[in-house]
Amino acid sequence: MAENGSPPAWRRGGQRQPRPRRARRPTIGLVTANIHLGVGASLWSGVLEAAEREDVNIVCFPGDALTPGGAPRNALYELLDQAALDGAICWTSTLGLPVGGERSAALVRRLAGLGQVISLNRALDGHETLLLDSYAGMRKAVGHLVEHHGRRRLACLRGPMANPVALDRFRAFSDALARHRIPRDRALVSASLDYAAGAGATAMRVLLDVRGLRPGRDFDAVVACSDVLAADALRLLTERGVRVPEDVALISFNDSVEARISDPPLTSVALPFGELGSLAVETILARLRGVRPPERRVVPGTLVIRRSCGCPSPLVTQGRAAPGPPAESAESAPGPLDEELLAAFHADTVDTAGTADDDGSFLGDLERRVGGIEGFEDVAAWDRALLRLRAAAPADPRTERLLGQARLIVADKSRRLLEYDRWTLEQESRRLRVLSTTLTTAVDLSEIDAALGRHLPQLAVPGHRLVVAEPDGAVEQGPPLPPADGERRFTAVLEPLHIGDEPLGYAVFDAGPRGFAARHGALYRALGEQISAALKGVRLFTEVRRARDAAEQASSFKTRLLGNATDELRSPVEAILGHTTPGEPAHEEAARLLRLIDDLLDLSRSEIDALGLDRRLLDPRPLLAETFQDAAAGGHLRLPRRLPALCADPDRLRQIIHNLLTAAGRYPDLSVDVAPPRLTVLVTSPELAAPPHEPAEDERYFQPFAAGGPGGRLGLAMARRLAVLHGGSVTLHRGPGPFGFRLDLPLPTPAEPTGPRAASAPAGGTLLVVERALPEAATVARRHGLRPHRPHQDDDIATVVAAHPPAAVAWDAGQATPQEWAAVRRLHDHPALRDVPFLLYGPIVGRDLNQALHALRPSGLAAPALVVGGSAASRERFRRLLTGVLPGRTVRAAADGTAALALLAEEAPGLLIVERVLPDMGGFELVERLWHDCPVLMLSDEGFTFADVRRAEPHPGLVMLGRGILTDAETARLLTSLTSASQRQQRAADPAPVRYALAYIEQHYRHRFSRWQIAQAAGVSEDHLGRLFHRELGLTLWEYLTRLRIERAKERLQRSDDNVQTVARAVGFHDRAYFSRVFRRLTGVAPHAYRDAS
Repeated sequence: MAENGSPPAWRRGGQRQPRPRRARRPTIGLVTANIHLGVGASLWSGVLEAAEREDVNIVCFPGDALTPGGAPRNALYELLDQAALDGAICWTSTLGLPVGGERSAALVRRLAGLGQVISLNRALDGHETLLLDSYAGMRKAVGHLVEHHGRRRLACLRGPMANPVALDRFRAFSDALARHRIPRDRALVSASLDYAAGAGATAMRVLLDVRGLRPGRDFDAVVACSDVLAADALRLLTERGVRVPEDVALISFNDSVEARISDPPLTSVALPFGELGSLAVETILARLRGVRPPERRVVPGTLVIRRSCGCPSPLVTQGRAAPGPPAESAESAPGPLDEELLAAFHADTVDTAGTADDDGSFLGDLERRVGGIEGFEDVAAWDRALLRLRAAAPADPRTERLLGQARLIVADKSRRLLEYDRWTLEQESRRLRVLSTTLTTAVDLSEIDAALGRHLPQLAVPGHRLVVAEPDGAVEQGPPLPPADGERRFTAVLEPLHIGDEPLGYAVFDAGPRGFAARHGALYRALGEQISAALKGVRLFTEVRRARDAAEQASSFKTRLLGNATDELRSPVEAILGHTTPGEPAHEEAARLLRLIDDLLDLSRSEIDALGLDRRLLDPRPLLAETFQDAAAGGHLRLPRRLPALCADPDRLRQIIHNLLTAAGRYPDLSVDVAPPRLTVLVTSPELAAPPHEPAEDERYFQPFAAGGPGGRLGLAMARRLAVLHGGSVTLHRGPGPFGFRLDLPLPTPAEPTGPRAASAPAGGTLLVVERALPEAATVARRHGLRPHRPHQDDDIATVVAAHPPAAVAWDAGQATPQEWAAVRRLHDHPALRDVPFLLYGPIVGRDLNQALHALRPSGLAAPALVVGGSAASRERFRRLLTGVLPGRTVRAAADGTAALALLAEEAPGLLIVERVLPDMGGFELVERLWHDCPVLMLSDEGFTFADVRRAEPHPGLVMLGRGILTDAETARLLTSLTSASQRQQRAADPAPVRYALAYIEQHYRHRFSRWQIAQAAGVSEDHLGRLFHRELGLTLWEYLTRLRIERAKERLQRSDDNVQTVARAVGFHDRAYFSRVFRRLTGVAPHAYRDAS
């Protein structure tokens, strides 16, 4: 058991100093299902108020209702006899006592051991009981429906049948019907399973759908035993077109939040749970002190009238009140209006000249008084007092204006209180999210405790303690509560910590100020859930760390053992090889033994992931020929004249081939076939006998130590393991031809060095060939039924891939021209070909295709252009434009900033075209990461701001442009001017005026403005700005503005249903006819035709 936490308020102050003895303060426990839902929060508030008034310590145990099987939170009740309580208040009815089960019986025994216990709302094992008079409340509800509204066909949503409170209320409902001589119809009664969300709607569906009752005819009123059930039923009736209260009246119980926020608001029996909690504290204190307790044992309820029963709203009745003097004057029942305020009011009503001092006037005094209000109940009291004053005051215009303004002051205070509550909840939610994020990163208990110590005081929880259960769930320590005779009174809330049924311990929270604790019962449960999740995460992290440490220790031991075994086993065999000569039997056997030792050690290393690969692109043909020459005494080697590059570890690939050849016998045959997406090596021999054609036998063939089979099993197992590490496979070859082994290795792809797995062949039937004369590509296409296709440099690759799905891309790197290299680079970079294998023939170096292409880049080739962001169609459009503007220059594309940064790391671009907003970063962020100056064209769909202009100041070569403003020809001229050294010198030395002008236009295009205003924003004269703007973008200011407005109009026509006139005005045109003419001139169609086409 571990205890952690920042000390609650009762534990602060350092070492305890001696102090005079004082009377011991009682400590009372509150045993309840919850303190955050509806009536639970009301009772909690009453208990806190009485405890503060009577100077009593409170320890709360909100452990949920008891169930026969036991709920995880019920474990909290096991701490009752460890909390040093003087007595307890048990809300028996919410706990569901008595109920079967060991935990229920144990709770009753623990309560009996406390001595003084007050049971609420239900008798419990001889303890003193305080009751809420639900019976009288139900009688009032039924009487109101029958006598005031004439409803006599009453249905009842009775709540769960096993719930004692619901049972008592249903009995009261039945007795009330009998009192009014209304027979009870069983068909009009429906029970809910529980009080969960949707339970009321389910119970109402039983009446409507199962029993076929018709609202308004078969029943004209509904009495629900809970506001929760009534609110659900109201929503269902409204959805089905049943009017409440016109067709069906509705009354419920508890007067909770659900009743007040429903539409219409629910008439409800308000049971004073807060008053019951306060009475319980007073009663148990009287018993503990040996004095006479309060006389009351039953707390009556009241009927709160709202609109759901058919009564009008109180605001309506106030407005209907007939003028005239009331029964009592405002002075006789002033409420919050004291004599000073009333005197100010009378002085202001008679001061017709308006000479009263503003600071001492009625309204000024009222505003100061109302400013100190902290609750909505006080606001309502002030409003009622003003209404009474209005009824008592003479009816004259000055009085009406004065009281109207006074009520506005009160209403404004109510609004500010509501906004403050909303703001407080938002802040609390934000702080909880911050705490949750902090807790998720904790890796041990001390970090959890430190996070709680930092964040809980911000949530008005001054202190906490954590008691963490042992791994077996045992909690041996009682709650760390303060001494009963401490200097400060305390209120503690206990929260169980658990994940599912796994107990993790419990937390003790200092409840803090009464006002906060009463309103935020849900906070403690939320904190408990967050701490539970963090503790579980710490446990899992600890288990994983221990398992990792154990695995690392075992791996380290095995690595050392393998290292020692390598030396011990290899040394004598190498000595034999040193004392013999090649060709001698002893030398040959020693060499074979050494290979077996190496295979055995490699197999062991692979099982602990200690066998690394040093992969690189290589030509496999020389390696295959050399290995065949070393390992085979005879046989046939059939290799094509050239083979495409593979990405493999040369030493390990040689080991794979050598082991397969050794397992095939002395006279094997080796052949190679290029079958995209793989390269296949067949090793066959007439000496090999094929096993039965069964999967189990095939697997047994590759078992390293399988008995009863031919030799070489260890070598085969190792070859298979190495092939898998390369992304390939080794299987048995059963024909055509002799029996043998088949090695499949993936051809390299742009996506990853190892390429796709051999089993996932592309479905394409086309071989993209970058040059015409490539005999090897023609052979591959003929053997495997592929259609050769040579893409043109102007082809849209996405279109080509869609029309001719490729199986591979083939290129002879030995005779590369700049045009071919640029074409291959373009194919390599295109997302549609990321998983397509490349057949590269010729001298290849590098660890992957990207490095290989970089090494093959022709000397003197100009820096590439890079297009970043936008749609695939937009990137292809710029590629076509750049291909025409910059012939022979490579154009690379990236969909987001991350991909662009990877390309920038490989090669600095000569031109950058980038979107202002990228999927993963801003365009300016990418520009700022350029380590050299290069021309930049930045595009934006949403315009540029003056902040963008300031951010662009360090980049003189950057040009900002709205998307869609320029035509293709104009864009091509702009790109030429950006990349041409001579034209760059002619551009403005200071691009700031043009940028500020463009930002001004983008921000104000909806409004009318003059050229002078743009020039003012740019900081230059009108004529000079016009020349600079035209030189930069090739357009005049007004032409740019007109095109921008048309682009925004096109967007509105596509996205909205606004008429043409509205669209025209929204983008700055005030004449529809002129707008239509300009739109047709720039787009070729009328606005309505453009919308229809879109």
